[in-house]
Order: sequence, then C-alpha cells, then structure tokens
Amino acid sequence: MTAHHSRLTPPTGQTVWERRWQVLSRSTAWLAILVGLGSFSSVVYPHAPLVGFAIAAGTTLPWRRGALLITLVWLVNQILGFGLRGYPLTVEAFTWGALMLLGSWVVVMLGALRPGFSRQSFLAHLGWMALSLGLGFGLYQGTIALGGWLMGSTHSLPPAILLKLFSKELVATAIAATVYSLLARRLANRSPQLATPTGLEDHA
Repeated sequence: MTAHHSRLTPPTGQTVWERRWQVLSRSTAWLAILVGLGSFSSVVYPHAPLVGFAIAAGTTLPWRRGALLITLVWLVNQILGFGLRGYPLTVEAFTWGALMLLGSWVVVMLGALRPGFSRQSFLAHLGWMALSLGLGFGLYQGTIALGGWLMGSTHSLPPAILLKLFSKELVATAIAATVYSLLARRLANRSPQLATPTGLEDHA
C-alpha cells in the first residue's frame, strides 16, 4: 500500500460524516458564527436561549470549546442585562446568573456525549441534537430549580411558561443546525474526499 493510498483511506469504523464533523469542529468560522448567533440572541431576548446554543456547541464542538463558547454567549447576555437592561446588582441576581452558566455547562457536556448512532450520518446527528435538546432543557431547568431550592427560593414555572421557553430553545437549535448543515454541505462540495466513502484523510 502506498503512502498516498494510506492517506486516502479512512480509519477503520470512521464514517464520512464523522470525518466531516471533525473538520467542522476545528473550524474558526463555525465557532465565530455560533458566538455571533448566541450574542445576537441576547439582543432579541432578555434571557438568551442558552440551552439551544449549548446543545449546538456540545454536539458540534469538542466539549472544552463548547464550554468556552457558551460562556462567551452567557457573558454577553450578562453584560447586556446588568449594563443596559438594569438588572439589580445584588448577590441574588449574580447567583441566578451563575446558575444559568452552570446549567449551560451541564447541557454542553450532555450534547458532547455524542453516542455512536449520532456519528453515522447527518440525519442521525440531527436526531441526537433533538433528543439532547429535550433532555438538556430538563437538566437546565432542574439545575436552576435545585439552585433556587438551596437558596431557599420557591422559584417554579407553570407549564405554559416552560413550553414557551422550550419553543425559544427549539428555534435557536433549529437555526444553528440549519447554518451547520449549510457549512457541512459546502465542505463536502469543496472537498470530494469528504463527500464519498473513500479518500477522507487527504483533506483536513
């Protein structure tokens, strides 16, 4: 086997989609797009859809990059909240903000689990995004509720409000997934090695 053929042969068990995922996970452009979308959401919503962007980050980036990304999105949200929207500068307000960040990190780590089925194709990847969004929303709200209980707060949300919040997270996830799919398609079009079952290793 020649050296050229070795470079063109994908590692055993690695799918075309997984190789494409790896390339995109190192993409500065995708990282910047996610930060931009997440930051813009803080302009549109007083409370940014952190769960949706945490899922997008966790399922498309290594977990450390994902955690950094959601921290930046959270930080922009906090700066706008305390600096422009007049959030009270109290210990309680800062604590709720910290709980939001903690919950977002938990969601990123959930998304980053990426079980084997999600590595097989883009559709399977979308399936994991949808599943982890539902689970992540529950974990995020649970983290907030647990933190509130530890602080002695009776913070609770009625089902109608939770449904509205989940809808916002769903929209954020859908937008991120759409942009990601466009980048993946563009990558496949530009790199034939990443669009066919062979020749994956020649392009990184």
